[in-house]
Amino acid sequence: MAFIVPIHSHEDRETFYVVSGELEAWSGDHWVTVRAGDVLDVPENQKHAWRNTTNEKVTLLITSTVKMGEFFREVGRPVASVPPGPPAPEALQKFFEVAINYGYWLGTPEDNAEIGLKLR
Repeated sequence: MAFIVPIHSHEDRETFYVVSGELEAWSGDHWVTVRAGDVLDVPENQKHAWRNTTNEKVTLLITSTVKMGEFFREVGRPVASVPPGPPAPEALQKFFEVAINYGYWLGTPEDNAEIGLKLR
């Protein structure tokens, strides 16, 4: 898999528009394939996840709340400063701490395994 976003939820509604590529989204209780031109709306507090089972680049346009924007600003880093490969343990720890501070729910490895995602 090129990438995954583990199962999680938050009180912020998100709407995703797939600009290019194809990926799968866990939305509520099943996986759905979304492709360029598709829109996926994730209501507040709905558990959701992403996986790209192709090597194709995917571009998404995401609309959400100001709170979610502030979260992304706090955990994000300039692309040029991110080394290739999986995130460093320090980056993951910061992400977890910030997510918990925002009140976001993060699935356990077992929660992810139940929907077919293996965390390394």
